[in-house]
Amino acid sequence: MATAAIDQWRAKKFTAPRLLGPVLVAMFAIGCVAINPIGFIGGGSDENHYLDAARCWVSNGQPCLPHNHWASRWPVVAPIATSIALFGESRFTIAIGPLLWWASALFLAGFLGWRWFGRAVGLACTLILASLPALTGTAMTASADIPELAFQLGALAAATLAYERDSRRWALVAGALAGFALQARDTSFLFAGAAALVWFTLPRSRRSVLLWAVPGLLAAAIAEMAVYVGATGDALYRYRLALGHVAIPSAELPRGFDTNQSPLFNPAYIAAWNREQGIQVHWIVDPWLNLLASPRIGWTLFMAIIVLLLTRSALLPRQRLALFRVGMPALLVALLLVYGLAIDPKSRMFLGLATTAAMIIAVGAVGARKDEDRRLPAVAMALLVLVQSHTVISLPSTREAESRARVWIEAHPNEIEIDDVTLSSLTLIPEAHRLAGPGSGRPLRLATVATTCADYVRPRPGVSIRVAVVDSAAASNGGAGEICLLRIRARPLTGTRAGARSSRV
Repeated sequence: MATAAIDQWRAKKFTAPRLLGPVLVAMFAIGCVAINPIGFIGGGSDENHYLDAARCWVSNGQPCLPHNHWASRWPVVAPIATSIALFGESRFTIAIGPLLWWASALFLAGFLGWRWFGRAVGLACTLILASLPALTGTAMTASADIPELAFQLGALAAATLAYERDSRRWALVAGALAGFALQARDTSFLFAGAAALVWFTLPRSRRSVLLWAVPGLLAAAIAEMAVYVGATGDALYRYRLALGHVAIPSAELPRGFDTNQSPLFNPAYIAAWNREQGIQVHWIVDPWLNLLASPRIGWTLFMAIIVLLLTRSALLPRQRLALFRVGMPALLVALLLVYGLAIDPKSRMFLGLATTAAMIIAVGAVGARKDEDRRLPAVAMALLVLVQSHTVISLPSTREAESRARVWIEAHPNEIEIDDVTLSSLTLIPEAHRLAGPGSGRPLRLATVATTCADYVRPRPGVSIRVAVVDSAAASNGGAGEICLLRIRARPLTGTRAGARSSRV
């Protein structure tokens, strides 16, 4: 009799139609990564700092005391260090940790869509995010963006369960996950503040259990402080690193820009950042114009606006209230990121806003009251997924450049030198680390350039350096720049300037 009951439960819970949707969405998500597994790019970007920190952990057999804000982000560093320690360093092994964060973010976004709006909305939201270039394009790349998002979504998922079940335990978990999001990147304090504001919109009779999230958050913060007290005697050590990072020069700011000034509510920073899409109208609107024009995130934001306009009267009151509770805090966080913290407004910094936009589109496409209300949003969602999938496929990767560099190094033993920027791009090639540095007198040099090798070696007035291109290749498939094998015929070249970090956040 017990066996029959179990069989009946399994048949009810795990029938093929119920499993088919999640399986298809999961296969689509995996396909989006597998068709263009970008992974490590390097070139002096944040990835290099995270990889260096992970290498330190592995070489010392324990976590290293961070000396910059990148190394202090243990949720980014720890998984990479673990995979390197277990399986060795390679393009694949350093991508394992980022892939797990990416999968967690997709799962949690789908879970929230399901709990808030229904199963179909959860699946549709996951489908949209799986094709989002700003998210899936960095699924195998070391960054703080996706771990921060995953912890934020995890905090919301735990808070949702706490609210539904009146569970203090889940509320504590929610607070702890919000604390971990802060440790992934300090910008999450805006998320915590926005979540606190949403608490006031909940019914008084049910919201008190969520106050248990506060001790959960404090516990996470105190545990981290205790570690730094033991290591340095300074409980605020990591926060000092985070506050000091604004003084580090960035290639995304004009040469000579005064980074000693505070970025908080500072129009000078907001106006000075390089525009991701090159659109410059006025510093107040430039961040949003460039986000909407960005192929990495713009289509999702734009489509969410369209779907919201199409379905504003077709949604149930409870759906509109839920979208308000999700959308307004996400918008507030985005506004404060731009105008309050004055961060570099690149697409990757707005994954929370993009997740909210995906949920809006999913609700409109499958959650409207009537079939006719869902048709246009559903078509818009389908087109969005197709367009974004094509963008993911065309994003640049440096895998082929690494392969070409290996061939050159093998063909010209003891004849090649390499500059620091190029080495940071080829850091996963062990043989590149054995090459001589600039000024060694070797006849050949490996260099990455922002334009073309031919343009780089073109004679210029007053410059006596004679350089010829021996061979060249695209620095990344689908991207600008080339990697060059150069023959130096006079005195050595000075190091290439390219490769300063793309962001300081």
